[in-house]
Amino acid sequence: TKETVQLPNPFVDCNTIEEAEIIAGFQAAVFEQMPQGYTQSAIRAIDHDMIELIYEDGEKSIQIRKARGRSDISGDYNSYKENTTAAIGKFQVSTRGNDGKVSVAVWEDGEYSFAVSADPAEAGISSLEISDMISSIQ
Repeated sequence: TKETVQLPNPFVDCNTIEEAEIIAGFQAAVFEQMPQGYTQSAIRAIDHDMIELIYEDGEKSIQIRKARGRSDISGDYNSYKENTTAAIGKFQVSTRGNDGKVSVAVWEDGEYSFAVSADPAEAGISSLEISDMISSIQ
């Protein structure tokens, strides 16, 4: 049989957002407004690099990431029919999705990169929900 080698998972599961902030070395992106029905299910961090918050509603989830630097940290490399950029608050937010639903939203503030991803991607989030979420960032 052929032996396979897998990379170790760099994420550390955390019990609190404060614990993730200590590991990452910066504050998490916490949204005061989330789509109805979603509750936080996981908090994870990568040492001095990224914080990831996951919210679930049954079979659907929303992943929120914040990391140092200026790049697309969504981890979503799918192709989408609809790609737009719009101002939401003080941010220029690029969204990708299909059929009027946003599957991925990414933006940066000069020091940090941010990403919101829907899973499954085809379920997406409405543009209004994404706008409300990003406008409520703490």
